[in-house]
Amino acid sequence: MSPPRPIAQTSTARRGLHRAFRMTGILALCLAGSAKAEKAGELTASAPFAVAPKCARDGRRLQHFASCAYGKQVYLVAWCDGSRQVGRPTADIYCARIDGQTGRTLDPAGIRICAAAGLQEWSAVAFDGTNFLVVWQDLRNGKDYDVYAARVTQRGKVLDRDGFPVARRGGNQARPAVAFAAGQYLVVWMDARRYPVYGLYGARVTPDGNVLDPNGRALGAEDAATVAKAGPPGRSWLGDRHYWWERLSSRFRPSVAGNGRTCLVTFLRDVHANRTTGHALLVDPRKCAPIAPPVQLSGEPRARLAACATPDGWATAFDHWLSGWTPAPRLACLRLDGSARPRDQIPKRVDVRAPDQPPMLLDVHKLLASGGGGYHQGKGHFAFWQGAAAWNGGHVVLAMDYGWRTPRKPNELNYAVLTALFDVKAGRFPDASPRVLASGDSASGVSVCRPSLAAGPDGRTLVVYEIDRGVDRRTVEACVLRVK
Repeated sequence: MSPPRPIAQTSTARRGLHRAFRMTGILALCLAGSAKAEKAGELTASAPFAVAPKCARDGRRLQHFASCAYGKQVYLVAWCDGSRQVGRPTADIYCARIDGQTGRTLDPAGIRICAAAGLQEWSAVAFDGTNFLVVWQDLRNGKDYDVYAARVTQRGKVLDRDGFPVARRGGNQARPAVAFAAGQYLVVWMDARRYPVYGLYGARVTPDGNVLDPNGRALGAEDAATVAKAGPPGRSWLGDRHYWWERLSSRFRPSVAGNGRTCLVTFLRDVHANRTTGHALLVDPRKCAPIAPPVQLSGEPRARLAACATPDGWATAFDHWLSGWTPAPRLACLRLDGSARPRDQIPKRVDVRAPDQPPMLLDVHKLLASGGGGYHQGKGHFAFWQGAAAWNGGHVVLAMDYGWRTPRKPNELNYAVLTALFDVKAGRFPDASPRVLASGDSASGVSVCRPSLAAGPDGRTLVVYEIDRGVDRRTVEACVLRVK
């Protein structure tokens, strides 16, 4: 099998790519002109471009946590721009439109949605057929996070300047996700009202910006009686020396997808300090209530699960970790039927030496680190293993970021954003190797991470990701994928 070929790269990352792939034993093929789309198997990609090349705050570019959605004619990309510097946290929410036909950025200076005091970050976007809703976690009160939202038209007009509260109460409401179905938005977040564990809560928001559930509705959480029973008698907190809360289970890092009628919420749940499990929950967006109990998914994810609707059900994507002395993640995609019942099962133990791997797993590590070496998960980890998924009309398009070290130079880091296709009819990846969209390494001073996907017209899919070129030079880049 010939070595994989990057289908899109930034000009800066290209200088370090040959060196990075040489270290991992993968030959970097010569590139065609960056102004032309490149082809790798069935996937082609436009040249990468900055979503908002003229957007800067005081001469600095610190763009993080990008997300995207497709409307009738345009994609909307949202992100936070600013710093989490201790003592002076400040970041605002921005957005920009991408033309759905040409892939051209329409707002090079960006559109500022929220300029409130404090820190606003972790945006998510959905479309209701007329306008977009952008949601984010907000620290404007200076004490804890709340969830705010704002509507943006397809022409780029912000209808709710600085946003309106979706969930504002004591304790953190964080990491929101949003989808549109059955005539209204479903916003889901992780909520600390039963601290020290997080629960999963949701609220309905109408297209005109009316919040129907201002206190939030529990979708999955430990109840007060369970928390009280687990806690030490007469005391609610004993500090980090007494881990009584490990008998409880947090629900966290939700994502949500809609199929026009219902919503699928995916999330992580604690098992113990070193293990999490993935779950899927079918929710009625008209009532903001579960339709059935959550279903545990096979596999061992550690980052956020992603979900999308397919013609006969749903698909979830995540980083599946193979246990052992040298664990490494695989990109996993599982199918669920319309009732959110799993159609695929990942074996509990997968022999990494076996020539045939389960068809729902893709070996990311083998592609990028064929010369050996491993990830670094502990203190100072440099990859998020964040997955993304979108249905393009024929396949599920997946993306994932990954970081690794090599045995010869263990202090040097390598980064990549990858994409792949998943065949939902066959339940497998048609190609044994994912495609490299963007890359970087320590030598070039470039890193890439946190991809997000949105499916547009005629099978086109927008992928956005963060690219860090050094101090105050972190931006959101994008390219348009097509399947041929």
